[in-house]
Amino acid sequence: MKERLLFLFKFFGAALGIVMVPFLAILSPIFAKAIAPPCIVPTSYHIARMHWIEKEGEMGWSGEVENAVEHLAQCTSDVAHLASQLLSDRSGTVVSLGMDLIVRESFDDGDQLLLQHRNDKRWNHNLAFNDEYARFLLVLWKMKKKLPITTEDREIAHGWSAEYFEKVEASPSEL
Repeated sequence: MKERLLFLFKFFGAALGIVMVPFLAILSPIFAKAIAPPCIVPTSYHIARMHWIEKEGEMGWSGEVENAVEHLAQCTSDVAHLASQLLSDRSGTVVSLGMDLIVRESFDDGDQLLLQHRNDKRWNHNLAFNDEYARFLLVLWKMKKKLPITTEDREIAHGWSAEYFEKVEASPSEL
């Protein structure tokens, strides 16, 4: 009797495995994109997921990669450390997300952090080079900190979509 149960378990387990493995392999990109990992997962996994989203081309206007950063920021108590991890990444897109986080959270040393990328010629998902994006975000950071905006700052911010201002809770009319 025991042998029969083991045989049935092995047989149905193998049959179920043969059916489920291809099914899960086909659906894994959907699961990986749609389901945010829990907060107990290391930050490096979250960042690797951002790289995967970027590689799959699921960026730009879809918001997937921004949602991943927002989720990760909610998971951590040390947002400054998270920003430094994002800023030191190899991907221009992940670095730009770290710059967004600096402005959104209004870091006190945000100007120095953003200026570190004034010569960064990597392309990011915001359809800009990181050096141009860092200069623009510096203007937004000044707006959030209620610092004076210069004529040069206005020229830098001219032409950027209102969505970028809204993303960090600023208004283009403040210029």
